[in-house]
Amino acid sequence: MGNNKRIWEDLGERDAYYAVLTYEQFRARNLDENAREVFFELGRAHMEEVTAEFERVTGEELNGSEAIDYGCGVGRVLLPLADRFEAATGVDISSSMLDKCRRNAAAVGKENIRFQTAQEFIAAENDAYDMVHTFIVLQHVRPSIGYEIVNTLLKRLRTGGRAMIHVTYRNTDPWFRRMRSKVYRDLPGVHRLSTMMSGRDAPFLPMYEYDLSRVTEVFHLNSCEIVSEKETDHGFLGKMFFLVK
Repeated sequence: MGNNKRIWEDLGERDAYYAVLTYEQFRARNLDENAREVFFELGRAHMEEVTAEFERVTGEELNGSEAIDYGCGVGRVLLPLADRFEAATGVDISSSMLDKCRRNAAAVGKENIRFQTAQEFIAAENDAYDMVHTFIVLQHVRPSIGYEIVNTLLKRLRTGGRAMIHVTYRNTDPWFRRMRSKVYRDLPGVHRLSTMMSGRDAPFLPMYEYDLSRVTEVFHLNSCEIVSEKETDHGFLGKMFFLVK
């Protein structure tokens, strides 16, 4: 996890919003109030989509005492999630991301949010949640670690609780782009050298493919039923799994 942590600490310092959503308007050099509003509106829209889907398939409102957003970044989804629950926890590998998230929560008067580093999350064995959420996050985490994160999240989900877990499973790029991405991902120095020689200023975000059968096995081991699925396509094909425990 060490190299990943360094990558995300650096991105959190230099280009936190772009690291969450890779659109030029969210680059640090372009980020004005209008861009920030668009950024957070996209988070609200995502949370409305998740809420509507759970309410459609269960016939019940999405609320409860405690929710968690794993990979909360600067709070794009965590803030609207905290509107629906008595308390919410935001977890991120990057302390620089968490610092920005704290400021964003304070700016809108959210006092029901606590923050954890990834290490603090692992250590908090007695925590329990009514809602677990992680979106466009595990795609940047090595699967051997990601399966354990999902297992821990669902182990702490209360009976009757709900979870939305998003993973990517296929890179649809041509083979030469897939190969280049793997080289950049596994040998970060190659990407740094490439950007330095070309004069480009484009951070590289590592991407991974998950085995969906392994993912669903983790769900079943934690007594979680898949009540709905939605396909996603962010360059990598992915799935949003809606679960009830």
